[in-house]
Amino acid sequence: MKISKVYIGYMSPTGGVKKTARLLHAGFAAAGVNCGSFNCLTPAQRQLPPTFSADDVLILCFPVFAGRVPQCLTDWPELQGNGSHAFAAAVYGNRACEDAPREMLDFLKAHGFNIAGYAELVARHSLEPRLGAGRPNDQDEAYLHQLAADIVKEIESDDLTETITFKEMGPYKPYGSWVQPEKISPENCEHCHLCAKICPVHIIDADGSTAPELKSKCLGCMACVTHCRRHNRALPPAAAKATTEKMNKIYALNQEPKPNKAVFGSW
Repeated sequence: MKISKVYIGYMSPTGGVKKTARLLHAGFAAAGVNCGSFNCLTPAQRQLPPTFSADDVLILCFPVFAGRVPQCLTDWPELQGNGSHAFAAAVYGNRACEDAPREMLDFLKAHGFNIAGYAELVARHSLEPRLGAGRPNDQDEAYLHQLAADIVKEIESDDLTETITFKEMGPYKPYGSWVQPEKISPENCEHCHLCAKICPVHIIDADGSTAPELKSKCLGCMACVTHCRRHNRALPPAAAKATTEKMNKIYALNQEPKPNKAVFGSW
């Protein structure tokens, strides 16, 4: 088949996924493919995804949270493939993707996409900046440009005859539990409402607070912390201490830079 257009969708709470998506976009452009992109971070953005036709391709770039896909992305009825192809790009912080690629392939297939493959791509970790520091780097850029060309080649050659397999095929691992970041000092808030606007699950009020019954819905994505112009959001002290201790242990086990990986095939 001849690809009509590639759409790159990205959910990027802290910027790493967006960098990866931009590098893939440049790769498709270099390959001479018509390419567009769309942000799927917020509920409002997810309500209006592109309308796909059979000769279109979706590259869905998403962060991995504790080995799973963010729940807001698998609760996305508006995204429908209509027989188009999809390639899942799991972006992780140099630890592990675990069930996230398989979970996303299951979701995309259930939503009418023909699976073309998936990738595991390294970017800086959102909670531990030493993990994946400097990624994506120049080597990653070259890899992602080549990956875009390879995706075009595999789909247009109609050669996706291999079936994707995973070592672990049982139930997905449980979701992680998170403590929501909070406003540090109310008097330092400039009331820009940005934290509320960019929250992927829309649980932050205009004044920067969250109703107690909604706090358990927090993804731990750190978007509100990253984008606060006054640096006025952070984890509560006890949670911050526990997170630091946990991430120190994870960093000790995952210091070696991990390679990117791509797998082509049907699902």
